[in-house]
Amino acid sequence: ALARLDTADREREARERLAEAQAEVEDRKAGLARSDADLAAWRGEWRAACAGTPLAPVADDHPALAGMLNALDALSQAEATRAGLADRIAKMEANIGAFRTAAAGVCAALGLPADTVWATIPARLARAQQAEREFAQLTADLAEAEAAQGGDAAQVTALTQEREALGARLGWGGEGRLADHLDLCLRAARLRRDVSDLTADLAGRPAPDRDGATLEAEAEALRNRADLARSDTEARFATLTEARHAVEAVGGDDAVARIAAERANLLNNLQDQARAHLARRFALMALEQAVRRYRDSHRSAMLARASAAFAQLSQGAYTHLAAQPEGGSEVLVAVPAQGGAKLATDLSKGTRFQLYLALRIAGYHELAKSRPPVPFIADDIMETFDDGRAEQAFALLGDMSRTGQVIYLTHHRHLCDMALAACPGARVTDLMAL
Repeated sequence: ALARLDTADREREARERLAEAQAEVEDRKAGLARSDADLAAWRGEWRAACAGTPLAPVADDHPALAGMLNALDALSQAEATRAGLADRIAKMEANIGAFRTAAAGVCAALGLPADTVWATIPARLARAQQAEREFAQLTADLAEAEAAQGGDAAQVTALTQEREALGARLGWGGEGRLADHLDLCLRAARLRRDVSDLTADLAGRPAPDRDGATLEAEAEALRNRADLARSDTEARFATLTEARHAVEAVGGDDAVARIAAERANLLNNLQDQARAHLARRFALMALEQAVRRYRDSHRSAMLARASAAFAQLSQGAYTHLAAQPEGGSEVLVAVPAQGGAKLATDLSKGTRFQLYLALRIAGYHELAKSRPPVPFIADDIMETFDDGRAEQAFALLGDMSRTGQVIYLTHHRHLCDMALAACPGARVTDLMAL
């Protein structure tokens, strides 16, 4: 029974495998039929595609057909390459023609011959731009010189008025030089002093109208006084001699002399050290005063320019900058419109950036006064600025461009539009397109 059961199981499994094999055979037959139909359709399409071409008489199963198709594929790629090169050549020729037309227009505008070498034109443009910058710098220097000349003229007028007032007080009528008149006045004052001294000296001398007997009596009295003075001198000398003997009798050592010498040396050293200390102290005071005057004279113009730039950048939120003493130095503070004062560390990040930009702008203008300006380069420093402050910053940069070259690097397109709006003469260069 078990054997028959095993046999029945194997038969059932065999029937199942047979059914699966038959189903697979049917699927494969259906696939073969579809493949035959697809092959027939492809052959029809192939014949239709090859009609009228050198491939029409070639059978689709010919061994050389694959090589012919590879050659045709390579020919197609070569044709595409040829078409691309022809298109590039045409575009290059068009660019060359446009360049020649533009170059001819530039030469005509400059009054140059049409065969002028283009490489010389950029150099000429650079020289023209340099000449224009130098002209602008010379114009600015001339305006400053004229302003300084006006101040000097006013100072000369004031000094002339003071000189005339001084001459009027000294009785100078305008003839000759005032310095010569002052020398004469000083000489007259010395002569008056000499006359006064001579008058006082003559007052103590005997009057010339006295007789000889009186003068003899006065001479005798003076001789008696001289004898008395000589006697008194001799007595005092004797007293001094006795005092010296008394001192020598005190002892045979030189302790007193050494003490006196040490005391004199100490006094001399103290005197020399005091003079040296006073000299160094006075020199330090003079140096500090000179440094303070130099800082005040050079800081005032730069601080005023930085204050104006900071007020413009902050759109009136801060009125100006000021320097406040802190110990032995000074610190820079910003004064808000509502009053008070703030250190740079107390400002927000955007306001600090505006303060630093204002200081750089003021420093650039101060530097440009004494030497040729170098290019001012800024790399996306307005990332914390809103649109209004960015417009004010571009306006200040545009004002700087009248003195020297200003280069601003950014990857924000809207800042380029703001720069062109604030500075119509600005030039935008796309570095990614170069």
